[in-house]
Amino acid sequence: MRHMRDVLRPDHLMLTSPSKAILKLEVRTWLSAGMKENAIRDEFGLTPTVYYQELNALLDDPDAIAYMPLTVYRPLRIRGQGTRPRPTRP
Repeated sequence: MRHMRDVLRPDHLMLTSPSKAILKLEVRTWLSAGMKENAIRDEFGLTPTVYYQELNALLDDPDAIAYMPLTVYRPLRIRGQGTRPRPTRP
C-alpha cells in the first residue's frame, strides 16, 4: 500500500521526460503565440496541433497534476470555461 507521502514525491511519478518537458514549456511566458509555436517545433519537433493534443492528454493524468499542479490546473480551468455566448447588442 502506498502512503500519501509516497504519492506526492516526484520520483514515484510515471511521467516521461517529454511529458515533463511539455509541462515545463507551459510555465514559460511568451510575447506572442508565434514564439511559442516556434519553440514547440524547435524543442519537440511537433506541430502545435499535436503538441496541444499531447498537453490535453496530460491534463487528465494524475501524475502530471502531482508533478506540476499549478501548471496543470490553469489550462484545466480554461478548458472548463469553454466558449461563452456573445452578449447581444441592443
